[in-house]
Amino acid sequence: MQMKKDLLTDFIAYHNRNPDIYRLFIKYAGEVSGAGRSNYSARIIIERIRWHMAVETKSIDEFKINDHHVPFYARMFMYDHPEMENFFELRCAQWENEFMQWLDMDRRDQLGFVFKATKSRTALPGGNAEG
Repeated sequence: MQMKKDLLTDFIAYHNRNPDIYRLFIKYAGEVSGAGRSNYSARIIIERIRWHMAVETKSIDEFKINDHHVPFYARMFMYDHPEMENFFELRCAQWENEFMQWLDMDRRDQLGFVFKATKSRTALPGGNAEG
């Protein structure tokens, strides 16, 4: 059995190399939710992504998603979409605290970057300028 730190490290490296996987995960989870489901299987969404990559995009590259990554994607999705906090059923995981710490840092870093990148002198209500 793989150690918890290895699972987390492997997922983070994979996620950083393959950001489109999470974008597809969000898309397909949204489709399922939009179809009226209040909960669903993250594993089935990953299988849908595999189908998409193999059949719809006709990818000739060997494409793999480790089954151990499924619970990370489920947690990340519910973290980013708190209105769907119980959409996936989760089991306790030894790496969960470390993952949530990484997710908190990652999202803070992204928000900081977005704030710095978009900050400009814009008029605020009342005629004040932000700078």
